[in-house]
Amino acid sequence: MFDWLFGSRKPEDLEERSARVYHDRMLRVRAQVNQNSDVQNRLQLAFEYVYLKSPLRSDVLFLGQGDDHVVLNVGVVRDYVNSRDVHLAIRLKHAEEGDSQPYSLGLREGPIASEIIAFEEAFINRKNPPYFACAVSWKDKSRKFKDKLLGVLVEDVTEAGKHKLCPVESTLGQIFRRKDGNGNQSDFFLDPSFIYSVPFNCRYLSADSRIDI
Repeated sequence: MFDWLFGSRKPEDLEERSARVYHDRMLRVRAQVNQNSDVQNRLQLAFEYVYLKSPLRSDVLFLGQGDDHVVLNVGVVRDYVNSRDVHLAIRLKHAEEGDSQPYSLGLREGPIASEIIAFEEAFINRKNPPYFACAVSWKDKSRKFKDKLLGVLVEDVTEAGKHKLCPVESTLGQIFRRKDGNGNQSDFFLDPSFIYSVPFNCRYLSADSRIDI
């Protein structure tokens, strides 16, 4: 899997161990989000902003958008195992007129699974993806959308806009370079630009792994 992108693979046991570390991080962040009503409310507002064209409240920070996604900061939680504050950003697919359709549970969940697995693979291969990646499902109470829509919650490496990002072209997806106030810079694998087949029962989309709002 992804041999053509990342080159030679690590021994299977190390690969599985790294994948488990990344998945466990997600589960810890998910648990904190599920206990944080403020973050859950901001996630709700983010979905409503993108898909219902609702006004954006001041505590939900617009970070930017590309050809496919809108990215918004929805707060911060603590990973107590690693003693780390994790800033949160939700990635939501555009839903404009034409061919663009939001991702949803069921037939249109494949691209979301592919995106999250790409982050996991980047972590296994030390390509510096977001600290975690978690699927978020949202039920539209206005009934404009019948199915639950999906987004991807990831680490906001800008820390709510504190750091600026500059894109660096890459065949692995979009790499972004972050510079801090001291001139230090780091490259992050943030925007997978490829899709591949994943099992329909991807563990990141299971009820005990995703966030439901």
